Order: sequence, then structure tokens, then C-alpha cells
Amino acid sequence: MPKKDVLVITGDWNAKIGQYSDAWKGVMGKFGHGDRNDRGERLLEFAKINEMYICNTRKDGKPSRKWTWLSPCGRYRNMIDYVMIQRRWSSAVRECRTFPGADIDSDHNLVLAVQHIAPAEAAKKATDKERMEHCKLTGPRSERGIQ
Repeated sequence: MPKKDVLVITGDWNAKIGQYSDAWKGVMGKFGHGDRNDRGERLLEFAKINEMYICNTRKDGKPSRKWTWLSPCGRYRNMIDYVMIQRRWSSAVRECRTFPGADIDSDHNLVLAVQHIAPAEAAKKATDKERMEHCKLTGPRSERGIQ
């Protein structure tokens, strides 16, 4: 991928990454949910190898805004849907949370990630034509009292 492109991966991974540990610094934030399972370990390894960051764990909030799946009996709640972004772009993620009340006809909650990625502006150099037009606006040097 070109360096200027931003890679974002989302989906239902059926992986529970659990709480933060120092072994996964730079891959996940400090605010995970629940316990880690084998699929969670594999997802964290995938993220580490591919230099990805799991956005769902970035900020603390209500537990109801963290879990993404509710079991049919209503007893179990897990965070298994994730939004991952390249680590170099992780600071662009402003918020990542779920909407438990959204009517999407699913046992999963809607996950929203707000990102702010501003395109780089190219440096603009003044051309000779622009410099000449500037001189026309200011008048000749003699009129401005400059010798």
C-alpha cells in the first residue's frame, strides 16, 4: 500500500482481547473488556505483526458502550467486533464506541469510529507572474518613496 493511504479493518472477529497488558502496548489501549480467549491472542498477534491498533480499547467509558455482542439469553456481553487502524494513524481516531440502543435487527451493537484525517497541504511557491502582479498592486518603487 502507498504510505499516504490509511488502512482500516473492521469486523466481527469472535475474538475477546480482554484487559490491557504491557505485552500488547501499542496494539491496544488500556480499556479492554472481559477476558482474553485464544482467538483474542491471535487477533492481537495479527495486529502486532501488521502494525495495527485496536481502536475500541482507546478510551474509557461505560461498560455498556464497550461490549458489542449480547447473547440470546441476555446473560453474556462481549467485545468481539473491532475497528483496527494502522498504528501510524491511531492518533487520528477521536472516538470509538458502540450504540447499544440502535435498531439494526442484530444481536450485535453498532460500532462507530470517528476519525479526523487532514490531508497534507502542498507547499506553494510564488511564481514570477504572481510576484509581478504584486508589484502592480503596490505601484512602482518611486511612488512608494523608495529609492
